[in-house]
Amino acid sequence: MNRRHRWFALSLTLRSALLFALLAALVVSAVGLYLYSDMARALRQQAGYQTSGRVEYFRHLLGGRFPLARLSENPRLFENMLGNENDILIFQRPGQPPLINVNPRRYVLPAVTPVATSAPLTLSMVYDAATPEGVPIRYVTAQAAVACQGAVTITAGHVMTNETRMLARYRQRIILAVASAFALLALLGYGVMRHGLAPLRRMAAQAEEIHPATLTTRLSEQDAPAELHQVIRSFNQMLDRLADGYQRLSRFSADLAHEIRTPVNALMVENILFLARAGQAQSVVKPVALSLGAELQRIADYFEGLAEERGLTLHASGSGQICADAMLLRRALSNLVDNAIRYAHAGGEIRLRGLRQGRGWRIDVVNHGEPVAARHLDKLFDRFYRADDARTSSGNASGLGLSIVKAIMILHQGEARVQCAPDGEICFSLFFPDRPPTG
Repeated sequence: MNRRHRWFALSLTLRSALLFALLAALVVSAVGLYLYSDMARALRQQAGYQTSGRVEYFRHLLGGRFPLARLSENPRLFENMLGNENDILIFQRPGQPPLINVNPRRYVLPAVTPVATSAPLTLSMVYDAATPEGVPIRYVTAQAAVACQGAVTITAGHVMTNETRMLARYRQRIILAVASAFALLALLGYGVMRHGLAPLRRMAAQAEEIHPATLTTRLSEQDAPAELHQVIRSFNQMLDRLADGYQRLSRFSADLAHEIRTPVNALMVENILFLARAGQAQSVVKPVALSLGAELQRIADYFEGLAEERGLTLHASGSGQICADAMLLRRALSNLVDNAIRYAHAGGEIRLRGLRQGRGWRIDVVNHGEPVAARHLDKLFDRFYRADDARTSSGNASGLGLSIVKAIMILHQGEARVQCAPDGEICFSLFFPDRPPTG
């Protein structure tokens, strides 16, 4: 099963809740991503202002006749003034060693053209770099005029260590918020959807109670939402048509049975009607506890005379309590034994045996006859099917006996099987579960 099939195999309630939670999580993610991007932009802009502000401050200080020598006498003062031990501040005359070099981590900044002394500093003049660890650096290089001493190049850089940590914590909180929102909204959405779909479950429960014996029952629109009213009305109209058709079929069947007087034809009609009504499991199955040995012996005694006419013997074995509809069990066994007598080799034996199997009982009817090809076995329970066309004129068989056996087993939620050995031993098996359907 591929992913698409697995997804549609989920309940509508769960799918709707997951989709609702996913959409909500996407919205939360979009909002969180916007806020994260805006915060990152603001911190980057703040670092730019901070860096350019430092350079502008020292330009103003040096331009006010503050001796450059005094600045270079105490570089520790600048480290304390920078606040961040990783920040960078370099004073250097062109072509000479730095007068002041505050760069604890020895970061190497890409060379850029210094801003001229007469040009004001703007954010567009702040450049970006990164540490080997990937931490962003915002830096600016500008020239400053020193009274009566020419010019000096000032480079100030801010390593965004704290900002990077802040963004990392914020990013983790966004992820946690999205995951929490998804889980919470999935649970809430599941509860809301389950409550909203309760009318559908009530409709399903009412529909399960409708079968041929209760075709007059209709689904109620009471307490159903407006969206389901049309569905309920359409379903009830379908039930009206089914009830009318069922009544017409019943009248036709009664008329047909009255008109056909011959025993064979009457039996044929009765069998067809039984198969037509076999879908009414809840209305026809009345399981009771039966003695398996007694039922098998009853069938053997009933067919003993007919078997003797063909030189056959019947043998029944088995004991225990089987739960089944008495009339349907006897009819299924009678059809199997009648079939065995019809096609067994003369002088052979027909065995009826019952034994425990799993959570139920298995009844076997075994006889020897002409071997049946494997390609025919699965079709023996089909209506009017004959493994050998030469047998179509055999006796008064209607061709529906095995079909009726299968229908009876379906009514009991059991199973009918057939196996044939190469030597012609054929075994029909009926499996009756311990808990068949109740009426």
